Amino acid sequence: MCTDYRKVNAVTKADNFPIPRIDDCIDAVGQSNVVSKFDLLKGFWQDYLQKFGYLDSLNPGALRTEESYIKGLRMFQKFAGLKITGRLDAETKATMLLPRCGVADQAGNALRVRRRRRFATQGSKWPKTSLTYKIRQYTQKLARNQVEDAIKKAFKVWSDVTQLEFRKASGTVDIDLDFARASHGDGYPFDGSGSTLAHAFFPQYGGDAHFDEDERWTLGTKQGINLVQVAAHEFGHSLGLDHSEVSSAVMTPFYRGYLENFKLDTDDILAIQSLYDIKRLSLCEYSKIDAITRIKDGRTFVFAGKNYYPVNNAGNEAGNPRRISTDWGGVEGPIDAALTVTHGNTYLFKGLQYWKFENLQKLDGYPRHIADGFPGIPSNLDAAFTWSGNGLAYFVKGTQYYRYSLNATIAARYPQPLQNWRGLPSTIDAAFEWQNGRTYFFHGQNYYRFNDILSKHERDNPYEHNGSAGAAYLSPVDSGYPLSTTKEWFGCPSRR
Repeated sequence: MCTDYRKVNAVTKADNFPIPRIDDCIDAVGQSNVVSKFDLLKGFWQDYLQKFGYLDSLNPGALRTEESYIKGLRMFQKFAGLKITGRLDAETKATMLLPRCGVADQAGNALRVRRRRRFATQGSKWPKTSLTYKIRQYTQKLARNQVEDAIKKAFKVWSDVTQLEFRKASGTVDIDLDFARASHGDGYPFDGSGSTLAHAFFPQYGGDAHFDEDERWTLGTKQGINLVQVAAHEFGHSLGLDHSEVSSAVMTPFYRGYLENFKLDTDDILAIQSLYDIKRLSLCEYSKIDAITRIKDGRTFVFAGKNYYPVNNAGNEAGNPRRISTDWGGVEGPIDAALTVTHGNTYLFKGLQYWKFENLQKLDGYPRHIADGFPGIPSNLDAAFTWSGNGLAYFVKGTQYYRYSLNATIAARYPQPLQNWRGLPSTIDAAFEWQNGRTYFFHGQNYYRFNDILSKHERDNPYEHNGSAGAAYLSPVDSGYPLSTTKEWFGCPSRR
């Protein structure tokens, strides 16, 4: 019977927080997969809503109304992204039975109105960005070095997108980590395998994180519970994040299995960066850039790794980074090349594909294959640019370059060797035409400015040099180049 809620489900061994079998409750009121009787909202289900913040706290001995239960149930369904029925249907119960974090979903006020933003912050944060941690008690399910490596990776998902730094230390530290069973001294006992996996305290309460030693902690397998994923979630709490309504977010309260390509969701990144300054994955730290372009509205952007950076109009300082995927139509960095045609659209190239934008607005119908949109242009490009000398688009791969004609075909006698552009290195990483009408080429940590002021003879006879057809006759790199990209373009201090 459903009311015999002390029956233990196969996913848990707990007696103090028992889970009823779903099948016991099906058809309990003559409706398939629906339970709506008030007395069925007792036992485990009532405890669940209470424990995770969906029922208002009452004075001891006070009675609850059926309306309060239904309201709490609806709040849970809304938070979990379920159909809001106010009834304990099978989908709701199945979600309640998922292994999860022990921190309440509705911290503070269970019935508060959710903000327009999807992510949630608890309200406290660390007053510093360099934090220490210590593993006081290790799990017996993994080797010590495996645990240390997993914890390091879990902290890294947050330090990768902020200026936070985490360091393992001894003695008194900021964040203590423990693997423990049942009651372990903090007033929030664990319940055995399969229900509450772990919990953590917000910064104002110390930031410590505890993991249930009754769980089967694993790494790199669908079996058991992945330690990196759970630890990353708990460390979000340790840093001040509340649970998220976004099911794909690391800060969702529910554990949904091992993820091979585990990473923060945009929702997580926005949340943590609302508390801590964005990590200046300084362009000074890159050995090279991936692409640079000046879009239709006049803004200039540098692409490096997964981020892109605005460059000021003076061309001597780079601003704060943002994820390429956040603002460029979901395109995941790193990209291969970027091209803005004269007074027109911008194209991003990656692998076999390209995307078309008007400023930062992705146009419909993309991505497309480079072979379809730019016949004859190779994939996995190194650079692309519009040359002010003739207004045509050029594509570079390896030691060769291609010129694209106005009739959308590769010009005759291409590809040509990049060395035809006198003074450039044999390969380049990026190139673009800037607001001064000059073309800039980037290679490693240096850049070159090309002389785009051509004589009429050079414009009309680009393949005439010492009487031999086919060799380029192009004005050389301006004198005084190459110069340091990081110093001159990005405002970085000189490297010693």
